[in-house]
Amino acid sequence: MVEPIYILLLDDDPTYVAPMLSAFETGDGTFQAAVATSLTAARALLETRLPDLIITEWALPDGCALDLLPAANAFPRLSIIVLTNNSNLRSAVAAIKAGALDYLVKSEIVPADLPQIARRAMYDRERLIDQLPARAHQRAQAEEALRESEQRFRTLICDVHVGVILQGQHAEILHCNQAALDLLGLSVYP
Repeated sequence: MVEPIYILLLDDDPTYVAPMLSAFETGDGTFQAAVATSLTAARALLETRLPDLIITEWALPDGCALDLLPAANAFPRLSIIVLTNNSNLRSAVAAIKAGALDYLVKSEIVPADLPQIARRAMYDRERLIDQLPARAHQRAQAEEALRESEQRFRTLICDVHVGVILQGQHAEILHCNQAALDLLGLSVYP
């Protein structure tokens, strides 16, 4: 038997929580939902069991969704969707930067659509997690290639018998080879 998807609904508005809860009660056992009406209550539930997904209101009586998002960074498989009554670009950007998978305006979604939104969010999160090892390997390869390229460049600049001076944006000298120092009659003291 497949474990149900455990959803934590975090919202202090009972008129919105009831239809959300109803949407996740599919009858086929796909979802299991718990409700918290404050960050304090949500944190208590998180101590007992980590949900597969948190759907949280942006503004809560004892804080905002951003206060919960660091938990997503501590538990990378924890997915969070932020809901709000107001469309606010700054809040949306802050939520996504902090780790939310999505930021939705309540008036633009129907609670009955939340199970599909939840499935998509969890699928997206799993794809991201699956790609992490490959991305880490690609990054390590790119860093190694960059180090090798820098070493070849430095060797080339140092070994060439022509004076080479590299300047930065503000005419500061970034690097100067020995041939350039000799040409200019300068020396470098350690």
